[in-house]
Order: sequence, then C-alpha cells, then structure tokens
Amino acid sequence: MRVSNNILEKHLIFTIFISFVSIVIIYPVMRKVVNGEVFGGDVGQYLISAYAIVHGRNFVYNYPYPLISLIYVPIVLLLKDSFIQYVIGCLLGPILMILLVVATYLSITSLINDKNYIKNSIASTLGSVPVAFFPLYLDAIGWGGQAQFLGLILGMILIRFYIERKSIHFMITSILLVLAHPWTASYFILALTLHKLILLCIEVKNAIIKKKYIILNMLKFTLFPLLTFLILSYFPLGKEDMVGIPINNVPVIKAIMKGELDLISFIRRLTFPTETVLLFLSISFFIFLFSRLSSLSKRNGDQSMSSYSNVLLIRLLLILSFLYIVICPAQYADRGFYIIPIPLSLHLGRALSDYMSKLQPSHIDFKGDKASRAFLLLFLSIFFLGSYSGGAIMYYPSSLSYYGIPSDLFYMNNILGEVNDNVLLITPHALWFPASGILKTNVFVTSQPVWFIQKKQIEYVEYSNMLAWGNLFLRCNRVVVVDSQPLWPQPSPAIFVSDYPYFVELFRLSDSFLRVQLNHIDSSGTIWQDLVHYTNRITTEWGSNQSYGYIAHLYELNTLVVRKLTRLYINSTVEIKLDYNFIDSIPESIEHQLIFLVMRSLGKDLFLNYIYADSRRIDIDVTQYFKEPWLIKKITTNISINAENALIDYFGHEDAGLWSFLRIRYKPLNTDNVSITISIRIHSSFLEDGHEYCHLKPATREDIIKHMNLRYIIIDRDFHQDAFHIIDRDLNFYKYSEVGRYVIYRFRSNSD
Repeated sequence: MRVSNNILEKHLIFTIFISFVSIVIIYPVMRKVVNGEVFGGDVGQYLISAYAIVHGRNFVYNYPYPLISLIYVPIVLLLKDSFIQYVIGCLLGPILMILLVVATYLSITSLINDKNYIKNSIASTLGSVPVAFFPLYLDAIGWGGQAQFLGLILGMILIRFYIERKSIHFMITSILLVLAHPWTASYFILALTLHKLILLCIEVKNAIIKKKYIILNMLKFTLFPLLTFLILSYFPLGKEDMVGIPINNVPVIKAIMKGELDLISFIRRLTFPTETVLLFLSISFFIFLFSRLSSLSKRNGDQSMSSYSNVLLIRLLLILSFLYIVICPAQYADRGFYIIPIPLSLHLGRALSDYMSKLQPSHIDFKGDKASRAFLLLFLSIFFLGSYSGGAIMYYPSSLSYYGIPSDLFYMNNILGEVNDNVLLITPHALWFPASGILKTNVFVTSQPVWFIQKKQIEYVEYSNMLAWGNLFLRCNRVVVVDSQPLWPQPSPAIFVSDYPYFVELFRLSDSFLRVQLNHIDSSGTIWQDLVHYTNRITTEWGSNQSYGYIAHLYELNTLVVRKLTRLYINSTVEIKLDYNFIDSIPESIEHQLIFLVMRSLGKDLFLNYIYADSRRIDIDVTQYFKEPWLIKKITTNISINAENALIDYFGHEDAGLWSFLRIRYKPLNTDNVSITISIRIHSSFLEDGHEYCHLKPATREDIIKHMNLRYIIIDRDFHQDAFHIIDRDLNFYKYSEVGRYVIYRFRSNSD
C-alpha cells in the first residue's frame, strides 16, 4: 500500500475522525455554557493559582506546579468577571482533550514509521479511539482535569521525541512535563528510563555499541529527566508538597494490607461505573490477545531491532500502567487508570498496522489467514466505535451536570467584593476549589479530608467541620469532642474521629433527648416531663489538667438541676457524666438517647452487641462503617453505661434515616440524686501512635476563627439546619446578606 505525499490525503481519515470527536466533546460543553451553567471544580484551583502568580499572594489551594496555572494567567489578567473566567477555563478542558487525541495519533504514526511498517492513517486513527472516548477522560472534562490532560499531551510528545531520538527536544519536554503534572511525569519518565536500560543491556550483550555511546544515551534519555524530575519536584516546594505520597496519605497497597479497602467500592467511584471497569478489562485482554497473534516484522529473515524495541516499549508502558493503578493514592484511585489508554492506543495502532501491511487491497481474497485478519480488524472497529465510545458518550453529559457549580456562587463577588481574609463555606457539596477561584481567597469547606493530601488543607477541613457543629472543642490524638452549648442543644456533645481519610461523627448525646419524668409533690400526683434544653439558665465552664480536658454545663430548672460533665482523657477515652439533683419533686424516670450515624447507602447496618453486666450497667460494642466516596472505613467502639441510685428500666434501639437511636430509661432509687456515667472507648490503630496530637486544653469557636483568619461564614441551605442556629446565635457574627440558597454571616470587628 503506497502512502501519498499529500498531507491532506494522507490524514483525511484522521481529519474526519477528529472533527467527529470535536463535535461530540464540544457540543455538550457549549450547550451547558449557553444555558448559564459551568462546571469543573479544579478550574477554581487553576484560577486562584494564576491569581496568586499575578498578585504575589499565597493560598492554601494553590496548584503546586506552575505550568497549567501560567496558562490561566492571561484569563485572570484580561477578564475580571468570575463567571467569564470560569467559562473560558472550562473550555480549555475539551480543547486539551482534543489536542491529546492529536498527540496520540502523531505518536502512533511515529511509532509505525519504519521500513517494515506502513505509515497507515487508518491504523493510527483507530488506535486513537481509546484516548478519544475513554470514559474517565470525558469525566475529567466535567471536573476540570486540565492539568492531567496537559501532562498526558506532553507525555505523548515525549514518547515521540524518544522514538525519533531527538534528545534536545526530549530534554525540554521532560522539564515541561514535570512542571505540568508530576504524577504523570513520574510514570512516563520511569517507563522510558526502564525501556532504555533494557535496550542498552541487550545492545551491550551483543557488543553492538561502545561505552561512550552508552554513557551519552544514559545522560540524554534517563539520568537527565530523572534528575530534572527530582530537582523540580523537591527543592522549590519542600517535603510537604513534594510529588511523593505524604505520610498522612492512604496508599491503596497499605489499605489493602490493613483490610480497610473494599475492592468493589474502590472501583465503583461516584462517576466511574462498574461497566467501565469491565469494558476496560475486556479491551485490555483483547489487545493482549491481538498483539500475541501478530508477528514481528522480519527483514531478510532476521528480527528487526527497531520493531522489537517499539513493541517492548508499548508492553512496558502497559505493565507500568497497571502498577501505576496500584501505587496511586487512594483518594485519587481512578486516576491510576488515566495512563491505560496510552499504551492501549499505541499497541492497537501498532498491531493494526502490522496486519494491514499484509492486507493489500488488490490481493484480499477473504480466504484463510487474510480473511480471519480482515474479520478481526472489522470486529475491532465496531467494538471500539460502537460499544466503547457509545458507552462513554452516554454518561458524558451527566458528568458535566454532576460537577456543575451553583450560579449563586458567582454573585458572591458582587456582595463581598475583594476579600483579603478567609471564608468558611458550610455546605454538603464539594465546592472548595470553585468558591476559592471565584472569590480569589481561601474558602474552607466542610468536605472530607479524603480529597486533600497537604497537611494544611486537611487541618483546615477538620476545623471547618468542627466550626459547623460546635462552640467548644476538645481533642486528643484523633478523637475530637465537639460541644455546641450554650448556643444550641445539638450536638452537646458529639464525638468525632479524625482518622485520615475521614473526619466523621460517630455519635452524640443531645440535650434534646435528656428527658426527666417527674411526679411533683404540690400537684397532687400530676406527672409531667422536663426537657433539659428548655431552660435558659445554663452555666458553662471548661478547663484541663494533666490527665484530661473537660467541658461542663449546669442546667437549672424549677424542679431539678442537671450537671453534664464531658471529659476527654489522654488515652482518648471520652466520659460523659450526668448528675441529676431533684428539687421538691419525685422522679418517675430518667431517659437519654445516644445518636449514632449510620451509612445506609453501603448496605451495611450499624452493628450493636449488648452485654448486660447487671441491672445498673450495660456494655455495648458498636461497629460503624463509613464510605466517601469509595473507601470503606470500619470503626469499632466500646460504650459502658453505669447508673448510680437507679436501675435500667428500658433499653432499645431505633432507626431513623441516617441516624440510629440507642434509647435507655432508668428508674431512680433515690429521690434526691441520680448519677449516670457513659464511658466511650474508640478502638483504632491511630490511638497507638502516641500523644503527639493530644491538646487537652479546650478551644473555643472564637479561638479557631482567629486561627483560620475568618471574615465571613457562608451557610448553604442544603446543610443541616443546626449549623444555622449555631452561627445565628453566635455573637461573634451577624447576618450580612443572602444570595439564593446561601446565607452570609460576617465576623464582628471592633468597628462593627
């Protein structure tokens, strides 16, 4: 098959293909923009990083590697409207995606351009399909994976320069790749380095080359990019921000070894359906089988070293792709699959070219081996263009909608203006990057630490969750006690555990469920119920000593006085003691309810194991499961309940949505006072790490607000209503404004 010198004719098939890809990818994006909707959470990260470069400010959410941020600098400089900035930023995603398809196509044509293979546009075009319609790439457009796209483009260019042995171009591209996306750089540089070492070993064994040539090749194609990678990833940023997995991260291998990883849930990420995984596995198997059937090109009866080298490179890339999945950080588990389409495309293009070079149009007789190869080629084309690309396109628009950003956020600039201080956004949605990019400041959100790897980011996420739920805080190791009195009776207190990658509430003892049934002497036997949280006479104190920190509330009612004392000990045990003193009344019963958080979506219930020691004591073993978005975390707790001057009259367990209520009723034996002690011990490996995290001295909401340098608190109406009550009653803040579903509170300064 003779290849025409006319470029348009030679690449006509690819021109048609890339036009189709452009329409499929660009049209849903433009339709969203025309409707006034934007998406791409990470675009906010790029914008705030560009803003930091322009104005010399430092932000918690700065993108640590500058190349993609530099692309956004002109957007920040030329466009002042946040919505327009976001629209242009979002459009970069599909543009880079299409450029990635072009880079893949050119890499395949470069790979098959030797004397034994035909530079075939059909093979290169079909080989580009796994990249053009890979579901996770289309999903990345939705969340703003521009940095990943840029890294993959440069990685494909790096492969091309490597194959064509353009050392200067190769070295420049390797520097740009490290600056663009270090995780992607680590993969490509490692793959090419291993490939070069293997080939050099083979050539040395065959005495083909001289030592001087070996040294030059090592410097140009292995040591230089590795050295560049290490220098650029370490020295400018410091250990906390370097490319490697930080200590507080949770690698997949570690999670598997500790039995903390549910592999099915690991695969089934929110936007990563199981069907995609099965499709990928079937494609991989098919490509492996296809490549095994193909024969290496022959020249004069001898195996071509060039052909052998290229096939070795592709297979090495494919093997390292699987390894990359295993070592990828758990919170970005699906991103290990991002590399997979690259070797698949190269392998497919190479194999197709091999077959098609033997299928001359004038000699196809559809008999024997040629007929089977033709059928195999046809089957591959239908499989990729039909099932693979069709499945990806179907959920692509839904991905754009899933990562959509509320339009109300873009009106914040009109109200807040330029904010130099930090902002807390209390919301159940993942809006930390978008809000920061829109307001051009640090916006801390009540999300999960699972999405962050930098210590500062994780710390502020934990503080944000604490501020959303309470007013007073105790902390030791990874156990956090949050108390909202005297602002609001719930939670009072709540016990959280901060065991990365989660910051979750295990349970709470709300004042709303501290019920006392009384038989008043002066009312001729009339029985009524007193609820502790109805009283306005509350006295609160807090403090600490060497053994524990404490928060105490004294509730004074007409008929009784209740003292609630919460202690957090240095061994991370939480103790809640309730003392009831009755005034001119006869107690009939005392009741409280422990409230447990239950993740019903897992299909796993809350497991309780009751051990009745006697009528005054109950021991309970509790197992709770948490999952967000894919990693299941199991936490076990032992709860011991002891009653003094009272007998346990009733014990029951009730479910209500995401909450489970453990209800206990007591029959007082003494008409003067009753004491109930609830001791809570959380069992987890992090409690054995020592006491370096132990800060028994209680912190107040005002302490954390000043530490975080907060100026505004924005509350999403989709969040739990308790947060509104806690903020609204806090005298440190006043209601500043409302925008759509958001309520804005401002911190009172001396001038206010």
